[in-house]
Amino acid sequence: MAVSTGNLYLEQILTNLYAQNSRTRIISKVRNKAHEAEAWAEVKAIINALMEGDPALSEDLMKKHVHNGNLAALAALGIMASGGDRRTG
Repeated sequence: MAVSTGNLYLEQILTNLYAQNSRTRIISKVRNKAHEAEAWAEVKAIINALMEGDPALSEDLMKKHVHNGNLAALAALGIMASGGDRRTG
């Protein structure tokens, strides 16, 4: 999609974002099976909000999903102290 815009800067940003997101998914998935089920439930809620035409809710749910994924990856690496803020929607 970014390539079709002809915007090299946008293409580079999205490529880097995709790479970071892939690393986060791999780390949290491999080391935390419980998070995988939660993550899929979050994705389903995001899709439902999009299908219902609620962009504000979709955005809020997506932000929480990304935040929770980052926390899961950090926890899997032993970086986050237990009892950290875990936002859910």
